[in-house]
Amino acid sequence: MKKLSILALACAAAVNFSYAGVAYDHSGDFYLPLNIGVYQPTSARNLDSSAVGSVGLGYNINNYFAAQTSVFGFELPNSNNNSVTTSGYYWNVEGRVNGANRTILTPYAVLGAGNLKVTSSHFAWDYGLGLNVGISPSLSFDTSWRQVRQSGGGISSPDNMYLGGIIWTFGAVKPVAAPAPQPTTQKQMLAKAQTTLKSILPAGVVLCKGNHVGNQAGCVTFEGNQMIMHLNIKFKINKAKIQDHFGTPIQSLGSFMMAYPNTNVTLYGYASSEGPLAFNQALSYNRAVSVKKYLVNQANIAPSRITTTGMGIKDPIASNKTLAGRQMNRRVEAALPVPAKLVQSGS
Repeated sequence: MKKLSILALACAAAVNFSYAGVAYDHSGDFYLPLNIGVYQPTSARNLDSSAVGSVGLGYNINNYFAAQTSVFGFELPNSNNNSVTTSGYYWNVEGRVNGANRTILTPYAVLGAGNLKVTSSHFAWDYGLGLNVGISPSLSFDTSWRQVRQSGGGISSPDNMYLGGIIWTFGAVKPVAAPAPQPTTQKQMLAKAQTTLKSILPAGVVLCKGNHVGNQAGCVTFEGNQMIMHLNIKFKINKAKIQDHFGTPIQSLGSFMMAYPNTNVTLYGYASSEGPLAFNQALSYNRAVSVKKYLVNQANIAPSRITTTGMGIKDPIASNKTLAGRQMNRRVEAALPVPAKLVQSGS
């Protein structure tokens, strides 16, 4: 029991062992396990527990699966007369399955079979659990428990082995690559913007469903690294004047530009399909100019930071066959680059 207590302390030490390093990729590498511990035979053998030592050779198929073979040697005292001992060995071949191993702590399970000789030789199979603790790229501390079940010979209950030792790995040092960072999605970028810049984003701005405006005038879409603000301004037919109650989203756009003084904006004006094309082309341009004047005069944005473009009746966001659809198509959209601060904080 004293030996078992010492082994238990060794296991506890292994669990609490800390190493300021990284995990390593040992796929395709051979390794040499060296262990000592306690062999605890079943009471049916009438033998006492004693020390066991082992040496083996393993191969890492990848970071999660390995195959290994080991020889365990022991000499067990007779329960009635400790001066009489029985020499034995267990030779096995095992498969090993490693748990999550992107850290220096690697739990694992083993399952194997081989030849067990205590008083006579028999086929046996084993299973167990272990924990591997990285010490360096090629050296690790290992602790494990196994049950060995003999087939035949009148022994039905299993023997136990408690082991601790080192594993020496042969191969090039290959740090495990960290998972590639996932690219920031447009939705995540907008969510970050709405959280970080809540007070200066246009009021009520939401991400346009499916990244299409549809009937959601006032929402935001993304085109590459550009953010398109669909200003919720409703112009009267054949008019470019901004009605007073539509100034709030423009003022919010101005606040956004003041917060990012290196950000310029392109204003795209649009028209519905009534009237001649040339008239609508000029009308759409004048609507963009009206928004520019509002930004310059009311929001104190430098004119050089604003570009205006008339799009005519292009890119309608609703049907021009209905009154409501034509009203939505008479609009101005603001295209700005996504602020660098947002890109950096989201990456």
